[in-house]
Amino acid sequence: MSARETFMIERSETEGRTPQDTMLRELTRALEREVGLVTGLRDALQRQRASIAANDTALVQSSCDEIAHILSALETAREGRGNALEALSGDANTALSALETCVAGPLPAALTSARRALRAQAQSAATETATNHVVLQRTLQVGEAFLQALFSNASDPDPVYRAGERRAEGDPGFLVDRKA
Repeated sequence: MSARETFMIERSETEGRTPQDTMLRELTRALEREVGLVTGLRDALQRQRASIAANDTALVQSSCDEIAHILSALETAREGRGNALEALSGDANTALSALETCVAGPLPAALTSARRALRAQAQSAATETATNHVVLQRTLQVGEAFLQALFSNASDPDPVYRAGERRAEGDPGFLVDRKA
């Protein structure tokens, strides 16, 4: 498709729309991008937990890298949402739940649907994050306990008198010169 055709399509989509309608459409797109990213985050957290269960350090590291990449992209998407919110309400930090008070007329169905989907996916990702936090803490505790048990006896010196090696009472003893 040529640049002229793309321009004509974009122009026909925006003809007859107010600037507010255009900004609501941009906000809807921003929310839909965030929904995709948050869904990807949730899936990456599930893969991370599966990697931990499989004791596969390479996959755990890969999932950590993937999560970091998604979080970076999510931050960029949130900035895009903030720009759209600022254009609509004058404040980039306007809560999505308060959007109705900033907009004249009802919100488009696509926007309310994207807002609802983002909330649901964010709650799901938060649940996965909390679960992974518990799993990782427990994994660290088990690993530390294993290392403690492994190395706790290695450095202890042998006692001088072992069980069963004591002399019986009445046997002749040795006199040790303490001054020597």
